[in-house]
Amino acid sequence: MTSSYNNKWYPWWNSEVDKAGAAKTPAFTEAVGKMGGVRAAHNYDLLTPKEGGTWEKYAPEIENLRKEYRAKLLMSKDDAQFESTWKAFRDALEKRAHWSEMKAEWLETYKADVAANGEF
Repeated sequence: MTSSYNNKWYPWWNSEVDKAGAAKTPAFTEAVGKMGGVRAAHNYDLLTPKEGGTWEKYAPEIENLRKEYRAKLLMSKDDAQFESTWKAFRDALEKRAHWSEMKAEWLETYKADVAANGEF
């Protein structure tokens, strides 16, 4: 089966655009970055979870919790309902996703990474 994708159709993918105004997008992105709308990656953004660790084990459950509680939090009728839902979310996060264990593992991984590679 042939693909409908062709680099000639998507020259922006490789930044090979030679049309007038093509430089506006990178320039605009750079300007927004200077205003604080974009930030550089830090080492805490790039951590790899331990193989077989709590992050690998419970990350799917965190996604399930996010899906379950997102609408409930957004659609809260008042502050009291929001706080009640928020507390239920935090309790479920701890009970179903073992959040304290995940945070401890992440912090351990982060400290080891900083010790090995320095902070950036």
